[in-house]
Amino acid sequence: MHLKRILSAAALLPPVLLIVWYGSPLLFAALVAAVGGLMAWEFYGLLGTRFGPLPRPVGTVLAAAVAAAPALPTGPEGALVFLAFAVIVAALALLLRPGSLESGLGQIAATLLPVLYAGGLLSFAAALQGLPGGREHLLYLLAVTWVADTAAFYGGTALGRTPLSPRVSPKKTVEGSVIGVLAGAAVSVVFQQMVGASLPWWGAALVGLVLAVAGQVGDLAESLCKRSAGVKDTGRLIPGHGGLLDRLDSLLFAAPVYYAIVRLRWL
Repeated sequence: MHLKRILSAAALLPPVLLIVWYGSPLLFAALVAAVGGLMAWEFYGLLGTRFGPLPRPVGTVLAAAVAAAPALPTGPEGALVFLAFAVIVAALALLLRPGSLESGLGQIAATLLPVLYAGGLLSFAAALQGLPGGREHLLYLLAVTWVADTAAFYGGTALGRTPLSPRVSPKKTVEGSVIGVLAGAAVSVVFQQMVGASLPWWGAALVGLVLAVAGQVGDLAESLCKRSAGVKDTGRLIPGHGGLLDRLDSLLFAAPVYYAIVRLRWL
């Protein structure tokens, strides 16, 4: 399993980093749309085990559009437009659905959730790309979240003894969580020093710590969804990791937090 994780990362990271750094805005938007759509498709698969048939193809397209909108000329306002369409689609799905309306509220919520979760949260990563220094912001976000996530996994595997949240994810440990947070703070300091940022080392460490904690909350949130649906992984797209949601759950929660930090000029 560990070898599969390493090989998958080695195969996927270089093209992603190349697109982030050298790709045109349109190419980057296409990448974000593909990732957001695939994650939404996986999420609809989870929800279908509890809520029955959902408008999966349409919802997937809307999630992809919401995710990519800030990287296109439409900007953040475009994401809001696509979210409005998602609400309309959810209502239509309920109106056209045969049979009892007793589960209608659940159907609407289940139709909207993947668009908000996969598309809406990922759109903050796309929005970062449009800010001054957007490429550096994206690389920083990816570095902190992925290093923290990896350190928490391997640190917990080697040293973990105390369950972090046994009801949600029995394998996650307090020790792994602490190692992940410290790793996120450390890579944040190193990155900020490399780019010559004016932020003091303790400030960089604090931002890295906050992002690592946000990422772990995202990891636990996705674990809760999987446990509620009674599945181990959201998919099999990435060997050793599972689905895209399994690999990017931390990024989804860290992205809006980091976007807020940047927009509030705390970094």
